Amino acid sequence: GGGGGGGGGVWGTIVHFNASTSQHEITWDDSMCGLASTVGLEDLSSFDWNSAHRAPVQWQCETYKGWVDFDADISEKLQAAHADQTCITWRLGTHSYHVNWEFMVQINDQTSRERPIRRQYLRTTSKVCSEMALAAVQAAKREKDAAEAKANKLRASLAAAEARAAEEAESARVANAKESARAAAEAAEASAQPSKHPLAPTSEEYNQVATGVLETVPGCKILCVYKINHPKHRRAYKLFEDSLLAKGRQSGRNVSKYVQPRLYHGTDESTADLIIRDGFDRSFCGKNATAYGKGVYFARDAAYSASSTYSVPDARGVRRMFQVRVAVGEWCLGKYAMKVPDVRVQSTNERYESTVNDMHNPGIWVAYKDSQALPEYLIEFKK
Repeated sequence: GGGGGGGGGVWGTIVHFNASTSQHEITWDDSMCGLASTVGLEDLSSFDWNSAHRAPVQWQCETYKGWVDFDADISEKLQAAHADQTCITWRLGTHSYHVNWEFMVQINDQTSRERPIRRQYLRTTSKVCSEMALAAVQAAKREKDAAEAKANKLRASLAAAEARAAEEAESARVANAKESARAAAEAAEASAQPSKHPLAPTSEEYNQVATGVLETVPGCKILCVYKINHPKHRRAYKLFEDSLLAKGRQSGRNVSKYVQPRLYHGTDESTADLIIRDGFDRSFCGKNATAYGKGVYFARDAAYSASSTYSVPDARGVRRMFQVRVAVGEWCLGKYAMKVPDVRVQSTNERYESTVNDMHNPGIWVAYKDSQALPEYLIEFKK
């Protein structure tokens, strides 16, 4: 609304096609506003041209002298009221006036005379609008770049979260699989029956066992060596041994002799089957000796266990003794019929794990816990 005339520089533009970017572009006429810039149409689509029209304007009234500028304060009032077409009045000398926006005229309140009015954009509008347009485009680009950066950050966060979720899911799957395998192994172990199977006389394992026996019983005739398998007892022993070694290392002790991998225990035929099935039972202690304590006895030398006192021959003259792995731990000197080893640490009442016949050169160890010894081989022999 308002008069035409010069000053509407935003309309003096050149539109052309940029082949390198495949975009239509608008170039401001430098001759009109002293500023040239090139922007994409897609960026200008969001520019508020009505806001651009808030650039400096001058309201005018047509008189017999032609178009005459209103005073600055009246021009500003007209411009402010024009958007909402608010009723506005003003005084010039002794006369007061108001505006009819529908017909764009001023009306003299005293004489009712009407004169056309218009708004005229100043010659600087082209430059101002171009600067505003560029500022708007630059702001829109910054906002677009910020939104894109935020979106990229969000996508990266989502990707990282998905990767973590996938890793956690895989870890959980592996953990569940391990737990299932462990539970299955424990179930199989719990249901597994103890067994023994003969070793081939030509095997290395057989020769190691036989050599250990023959070192101290050279006249012995080995008939068979059985390997014993009892998963439940093996697991219980392993837990005891690991705990014993860990405790010793934590206390700074030398644990190199905590485990004796090859001790011997002589027995008769019927008891051998019970040991394979149930392990070493301290309720049988005292059957042969209690000189060094009321526990289960193991000898360093096969010759001690191979005597007829301990390896009682059956009707065919066959004798039996076990090769045993024993977690002896710390030991003290055994005493007749003692039920438990002596106290080693008074402040904690911690006891020794085993007793021996000789503190400096032990040939016999006595164990007091059922899971302290693991029978690994049963040797059948004759003397």
